[in-house]
Amino acid sequence: MPLPQDQTSDDDYRHAASTPVAAAALLLGVFASLAAVVFLPGPKVSASDIRVRNATPFELSSVESNGTTYGEISSGGATLYRSMKVAYPHASFKLVAHDEPINMQLEDHAGEAPLGSGRFTYVITSEDSAGAPEFTIHAERE
Repeated sequence: MPLPQDQTSDDDYRHAASTPVAAAALLLGVFASLAAVVFLPGPKVSASDIRVRNATPFELSSVESNGTTYGEISSGGATLYRSMKVAYPHASFKLVAHDEPINMQLEDHAGEAPLGSGRFTYVITSEDSAGAPEFTIHAERE
């Protein structure tokens, strides 16, 4: 028998009560997922042992890469290893060659994966470009 317009059935109450519960559960799930993405640490990246080798014909001084100071490196020479929390195949560096400061700052490491655990050598090379040397640096796995 149909109910008069001003009366409600038990089914209507159950449906109305389940809608806020379902919405609250959905919102809780969305917030939990966002919190996991924002607050949980990403994958652990192992530290790398890095040294720098001078593959140029120049004596280099004040050599620094990614904020780690390596000092002076003779032509053909290499430094001792130093641990870096995160190192990439290409690096920012500062150095002085022929009393000229050189500063190569990378903006980001987009598309590059960290080197990870192990021993690596950042090799500094130079090419003559219009009478002035251009320096580059890249990593090699030991």
